[in-house]
Amino acid sequence: MPGRRARAVFGSPVVPEPFVPSASVLEVRTSGPVLPLLRMPDGRIAAGFLAGEVEVNQVFGSLTERQGGDRWLVEVPAGYEGPYTLILTGTGTASFVAKVSARYGGVAVYRQELKGDVSQGERLFTRITHDLNGKDPKTARVIEASFEGLRTWDGGEPAAIVTGPGAVPRRDGLN
Repeated sequence: MPGRRARAVFGSPVVPEPFVPSASVLEVRTSGPVLPLLRMPDGRIAAGFLAGEVEVNQVFGSLTERQGGDRWLVEVPAGYEGPYTLILTGTGTASFVAKVSARYGGVAVYRQELKGDVSQGERLFTRITHDLNGKDPKTARVIEASFEGLRTWDGGEPAAIVTGPGAVPRRDGLN
């Protein structure tokens, strides 16, 4: 289960316990015809969804989830310095809402709502930069965030996705 871990010891029952990879968490919830993809500040790894509903989850401790219909959730550790890039890919032509928030120790730090219109195949993006208290990504506290304006992806900065061989098909049929 997301947010849980268990240690197996031979002859003892397995007891799930909470698992928190980072004190700060960045969450994106979208509704409408857009797929969210969050690229981490290093620019090399990402978590979220690509066109064709391909799921990408390269970030340790992240959560990616389809929540039915046109609703998606992406959650990543948020204690890293540098801009997180949110890329929204249109799966249809209509209005959308992307709710971006951060938590520290489970308590909300900020909430930002991005609204707009998108066309099939269109990509929009923004950069989210956190002000942090602390240098260790596991314990750093998000204090506040700044957002660049939501704009069309111009192709000047490709959404680099590093993949590995032998991808495992998902059990729910979404590959």
